[in-house]
Amino acid sequence: MKNTRKLILNTALLTAASFIMQTVTVSYNVYLTNKIGTIGIGLFQLTLTVYAMAVTFGCAGVKLASTRLNIDLLAKDPGISLRHSMRLCLSYSLFTSLIVGAALFAAASPIAEYWLRDPRSCRLLQWLAIGLPFVAVTTAMQGYFTAVRRVYLCAISQALEQAVRIACVVVFLGAMLPRGVEYACLGIVYGMVAGQAAVAVFSFLLLRQSKDMRRRPRPQDAVSLRALLHIAAPEAAGACARSVLLTTEHLLIPRGFQASGRSSEEAMRIYGVVHGMALPVLLYPSAVLSSLASLLVPEISELRVRGQSERIDSAAALILKLSLLYGVFVGGMFYAFAEPLSLQIYGNTDAARYLQILAPLVPIMYIDMSVDGMLKGLDEQKASMMYNILDSGICCILVWLLLPKLAVKGYIIVLYVSEIYNFFFSLRRLLKVTETPRPNVRGVMQPLLCVACAALIPLGLVKLMRPGALSTSLPWLAGALLGAALFYFISLYLIGSIQAKDIRSLRRAV
Repeated sequence: MKNTRKLILNTALLTAASFIMQTVTVSYNVYLTNKIGTIGIGLFQLTLTVYAMAVTFGCAGVKLASTRLNIDLLAKDPGISLRHSMRLCLSYSLFTSLIVGAALFAAASPIAEYWLRDPRSCRLLQWLAIGLPFVAVTTAMQGYFTAVRRVYLCAISQALEQAVRIACVVVFLGAMLPRGVEYACLGIVYGMVAGQAAVAVFSFLLLRQSKDMRRRPRPQDAVSLRALLHIAAPEAAGACARSVLLTTEHLLIPRGFQASGRSSEEAMRIYGVVHGMALPVLLYPSAVLSSLASLLVPEISELRVRGQSERIDSAAALILKLSLLYGVFVGGMFYAFAEPLSLQIYGNTDAARYLQILAPLVPIMYIDMSVDGMLKGLDEQKASMMYNILDSGICCILVWLLLPKLAVKGYIIVLYVSEIYNFFFSLRRLLKVTETPRPNVRGVMQPLLCVACAALIPLGLVKLMRPGALSTSLPWLAGALLGAALFYFISLYLIGSIQAKDIRSLRRAV
């Protein structure tokens, strides 16, 4: 019960912090879109795909290794010193990130010219390479804070990074925007690097003050590089291979749009709308599940070390159920309120069409987040690696084949195939390694029916009482969404999807 309370408290804390930061991020994206336009956003997002691959190579599974390594040590001996393990994790992250950062800096020009086919991205990549070591060491320290259940330190450091980044971007963007899109994007990158450096220094100061670091290490506290690589290597191999394929996929997307008859500017605009506007909004409510997924790794890992398989099974069943109910509600709201949400957030309806088209994928994406966290806690990162590599490979082939013929429709098909494939095999693996009951048709259809009613009733009432209010008034839109949430919860309770014992268990835990 104590661990359950801790998990709920940490999840609530991390979720609140994530919601605040994602709210700021969405507002920040709106600000950037208004400042540099959808073409500028497309250039920036395309550059970030290469940078994301570099981050994956530079961090190389270090967060999972830091979390799992430290939680396994604490599960065996709560009084152990973690100084040696953290020194090993930081050295590993610094070594890999310096090598990858130097390679990215040296190869920035050919990457910009031959991969991205836009020389303006060269200096962006070089400056992003400079910030890579800061990201890697911060990732290792966040893994430690997660392992020792001090997630509030992760939240504080993330908030600091965001505050420094946005403040610097506003200053640099104002000074560099008149010089063109390239310099505007460069101002954004300057802000990113400044934020990364600030959070790395801040996290290191917090780490030094930790009681686990101040304990005098004993000979039995030593951790081998082999133990770290056992955890990090499969995660790193899978993430790196997936990142290469994912970057290839994203580089093929604008080319595929152009091959379908679109101009380069129009291709960049479509890419910017989908990846810079629609997807951030769809993933915004996932803060709850992304926070839970990161916290499940140490919890499930500790239960696995102690051999408490029954508790793992019951926890997995409950998490899958809650993820399904939450994902179905969020997806239904995006489908029903796509246009007013796009108008309220961006001031136009550019993202509305894609919000509605991608809304059915939301439950699948959200459940997959929870499943991924549980698999990592169960030491199943090798299976996740294999699924992710195959998924990305299939997507590259589909992008190459479908986009020149079907354009945007082909890309939507690729997104659906990718998410469904990864979800199916990850869930199948979880059900195989645990005794979690398999989902049934009734358990899926009930929340779908409830969310349909929950969306239609408030939507219809508002349109009858005040036509057009949802698109012009934020309080009316918020009220309609709140009413839908209340109706959804009541409907689930009445049909038995949520039972009184579930509410009592949650209340006891809290």
